[in-house]
Amino acid sequence: MSETTAISWWSWRPGIRPGFALALGSGITLLALVLVSLGLFALFAGILDSFSPPQQVTGIVTKHEMSADSLPYLTLQLHTTPPETLSLVVSTAAFQHLPVGTPLRIDYAPRLSQPYALDFQGQHYLLPGRNADGNPIGALSLLLIALLVLPYPALIAHWGWRDLLDRARGVGYCSLTARVLARRSSGNPLASHRQQPGLSARIAHSWYAVALQAQDGPPLVFHVSQEMYEEVHLNEQIRITYTPHTHYLYKVEHVS
Repeated sequence: MSETTAISWWSWRPGIRPGFALALGSGITLLALVLVSLGLFALFAGILDSFSPPQQVTGIVTKHEMSADSLPYLTLQLHTTPPETLSLVVSTAAFQHLPVGTPLRIDYAPRLSQPYALDFQGQHYLLPGRNADGNPIGALSLLLIALLVLPYPALIAHWGWRDLLDRARGVGYCSLTARVLARRSSGNPLASHRQQPGLSARIAHSWYAVALQAQDGPPLVFHVSQEMYEEVHLNEQIRITYTPHTHYLYKVEHVS
C-alpha cells in the first residue's frame, strides 16, 4: 500500500476561520436545538392529548365536494368569534352522512390544536390520517434526526470559540515544520475558480487537502484553500502556522 492510499483524508477539524466556524456551528446548533424542542413538544403534547378530552367547536357544513384527486372534502363554517372557515378531507362515511347544512362538533386536540374528528348525533367520524396524539412517529423521527445533527456543529462552534479566545489571550497560533507527504483534491487544482478552505469547500464544490509528516507522530491532514494547495509540492519541507482547534492555516512558508 502506498503512502497516499494509507492516509485517512477525513478530518474532524474543519479547516475554516475560527470566526466563521463559530458562526456556522452556532447557527446549525441553534437550528438543531429548535428542532429538538419542536420534536419534544409534539411528542409529549401528543401523548397528553391522547389521554385528554377533546376541545370541541361547533359548526355547520357549507360545502360538500370531491376534489380533483377524488378525495371527499367538507367545508365547515365554525361558530367562533370571528367566524372561521375550515376545509377538511373526511372519510367516505362522513361525506355520505353529513350533507350541506348539517350542524356538528369538531374535535380538536387541546395542546396540538388540530382537528381530528367530527361528531354528529352520537356518531364519531375520525378524519383520515389524523389522531388525537398527532404524529408520534414523525415527532420521534424529527427528534432523533435533530439529536444526530446537533453534536458536530456544537463541536465546531466550540473549536471556533476556543481559537478566538486563545488568540485574544495571545496564544492563538501553533507552528509546525513538516514534509508534504501527499496532496489530494476533489476537483481540478488548476481551475480558475477559488474556494474557501476546509468544510465550506467540501460542501460547496471542490476541496483541497494536504497530508504533512512531522518528525514524530502520524501524518496530519489539513484542509486548505486552492491557493495554498498549489503552493506546496510533494516531499518539500514547509513551516505552517495554524489554529490549534479548527486547524485553519494562516501561513505556509517554504523551508530551504
